[in-house]
Amino acid sequence: MVEEENEVVDLLKFSLATFGITYIIRYTDGPFDIIAVFRVWMGIKKVHTGIDEFFEDISDGFFAKLFSCFWCVSTWVSLLLILIFNGFDFVLWFACIGFSGFMHEIIVRHDG
Repeated sequence: MVEEENEVVDLLKFSLATFGITYIIRYTDGPFDIIAVFRVWMGIKKVHTGIDEFFEDISDGFFAKLFSCFWCVSTWVSLLLILIFNGFDFVLWFACIGFSGFMHEIIVRHDG
């Protein structure tokens, strides 16, 4: 029983961390524009097209493709978190990706 509770806590902990870090990387510039500089270094640039309207210019570089969409970023963020803090767990990895994508879809549908 205790082991099952720990698995649920791990799932929630890693899923929320994955979502939060992914959201920051994809949609915020960060303090002092640190995240924006990181995205530009990866090959992803925000291009202003009007009042509060942006699109992203994504280069053909390897890292730009790895960080080109929310699902892609959540894949790598969750893998890194799980490897560092839990050892590799295939099911937990995909559960974190799914939860992060689910939360993203809820926010996108709510905003749009």
